[in-house]
Amino acid sequence: MSVSIDDLFLPAYKQKAALDEGKWTSVELTQAYLDRIDSLNSELAAFVQVDKDGALAAAKEADRRRQAGENTPVLGLCGAIKDLIDVGGLKTTYGSRAFADNVAEADAPVVARLRAAGAVILGKVNTTEFALFSPSMIDGAPKNPWDYARTAGGSSNGSATATSAGLCSFAIGTDTAGSIRTPSSFTGISGLKPTHGRVPAKGIGELSTYMDTVGPMGRSPQDIALVLQVIAGFDPSDMTSAERPVPDFIGASQSGVAGMRIGVPESYMPDSLDPEIEAAWRATAVLLREAGAVVEAVALPDTSEAMGIWRGLVVGDALAWHEDSLSERGELYSEGTRMLLEGNASALAVEVARARKQQWALRMDYLKAIEGFDAFLLPAAPVIAPLDAEIAANSLTSGDRTVGGEVMLDYAIPFNVTGMPALVMPVGTSAVNGMPLAVMVCASHFGEDRMFQMATVIETLKPFNTRPERYR
Repeated sequence: MSVSIDDLFLPAYKQKAALDEGKWTSVELTQAYLDRIDSLNSELAAFVQVDKDGALAAAKEADRRRQAGENTPVLGLCGAIKDLIDVGGLKTTYGSRAFADNVAEADAPVVARLRAAGAVILGKVNTTEFALFSPSMIDGAPKNPWDYARTAGGSSNGSATATSAGLCSFAIGTDTAGSIRTPSSFTGISGLKPTHGRVPAKGIGELSTYMDTVGPMGRSPQDIALVLQVIAGFDPSDMTSAERPVPDFIGASQSGVAGMRIGVPESYMPDSLDPEIEAAWRATAVLLREAGAVVEAVALPDTSEAMGIWRGLVVGDALAWHEDSLSERGELYSEGTRMLLEGNASALAVEVARARKQQWALRMDYLKAIEGFDAFLLPAAPVIAPLDAEIAANSLTSGDRTVGGEVMLDYAIPFNVTGMPALVMPVGTSAVNGMPLAVMVCASHFGEDRMFQMATVIETLKPFNTRPERYR
């Protein structure tokens, strides 16, 4: 039986079951994705490099391994890698003309682990320049498959677009300021920022060693569990890697929420929260209570200084990583990125030290708040995916109000600063514009297994068609 367009939009865990059952082969799945990329990528700008020969060779090997009786959570599934992450033999451009010819010598550990588990790497997907704020200077910004006039977010926007548009089974992104979660919430998919240190971040363009995280994006929280099972774990070559055991994420995703204690704040940054997102968030909390969870109000720490802490942590790391390339070919950087980096050049060491102390204090405040709870349930983002024109005007729509563009990071950054894991997932669509609405599940450090318990139940209670309307 050939792979249909419906099959390409299946969540990865269902594709895995189909491969195991022999419904189709990995070669057939891979070729179908390659054909779809050929057909759609010119309008979507999701992929920036496609490794057709390498992907088909990997798919053939995955089929051989399956026939030999091997099995892994991702065997034969097709992944896309953000162009901030090294894939040996392919370019890592970081979305910048300054690195347009930079070919990676070796796979980053996260890619090596996927390959070892038999995943097929289709190629590299778009990113903002250096995971900052300017669109790729080489490929432009990818389209949001739900509405081409609206943003797909940043900086893992290519990963989100490829997953949402049915161009891959799953994708890998990075998150230092919501860069997995915001694009996922805007494009109707699930995305996880793991605990800082849970997944190796070596071989990845550096923004901040204090906060850089690598995580999976997929059409179901269960897809996220499959991929995290493979890429998580200690790597002694990575200075940020945490030496912690890797739980059974896949099993946890089937455990239910009966007896779980879930914290839900009585209000959450109400000055920016879109009323449709708020309604979807509160309805999700009610359903979790009806499913047997203990849902109680929680008082969250003040996060008004989180952005300032974030900036203080990023300054030194980003400048150190860019020092040589800025000096040698700074004229190839976008003006916005260059000005941002050079504008921070006068930062004092004492400011970085102060930010580290503030980071620790906010982390302790969150750990105190989550005592007695298994997880938090929060809105994923304050606004529905904005129009590109709204972003250009720095005036976003939130219900009947307008808010500044800076609010897009307000919900995400506290969990980058504290290092806690956070997963976003869709729970409905807007009655106004048909765009996805999403919630965020958060837990204490290394509590991803509890998050999967909760997210899988939400998926059951709030079923969501992740296939954008234009492709149905």
